[in-house]
Amino acid sequence: MVGPDDYASMREVVERRYSRLAEEGETLPDLIIADGGSGQMEAIREIVEDRLGLKIPIAGLAKDNRHRTREMLFGNPPVSVSIALDSQLFKLLTRMQDEVHRFAITFHRQQRSKRQAASALDAVAGVGEKDEKATDCSFRQRETRERGPNGGVANAARCETRGEHLSTIARRNRIKTVTLHI
Repeated sequence: MVGPDDYASMREVVERRYSRLAEEGETLPDLIIADGGSGQMEAIREIVEDRLGLKIPIAGLAKDNRHRTREMLFGNPPVSVSIALDSQLFKLLTRMQDEVHRFAITFHRQQRSKRQAASALDAVAGVGEKDEKATDCSFRQRETRERGPNGGVANAARCETRGEHLSTIARRNRIKTVTLHI
């Protein structure tokens, strides 16, 4: 899967999860509750029933246009299940859905944070955290590091990190590798 596609993501996760449970002989759930309406339920049904041949009922929690849980859907085709909005069951389902959203948002924030902290040096074989810091000391900023100033190798070899002088041949070779990579 490439790019954001809610249905494709759901199919991928559901297929991995339930095919593994089936292969390992683990206990399957009595009910799958989807965070979404009929589209998400159909994506799950395609995998669970059509591809894996499992018989697990599927329900969906649909939201209104203000992104609040408004109803529970069940069956194929999905029909609205009458649950009082002030009932304990509806409150539990809403809390479950809120927890799913919290988990997903936290995961995506972590992924975005990792991408933002990534460096072009991460792809260079043999360059570790100390070497990256040494290069940072010379090039100072990510943008400058990506351009590579003239004389970067000599400057990096003279740079000090945590009081250590980086004049060893091994460090120089790694810094040359980094400079060539850039």
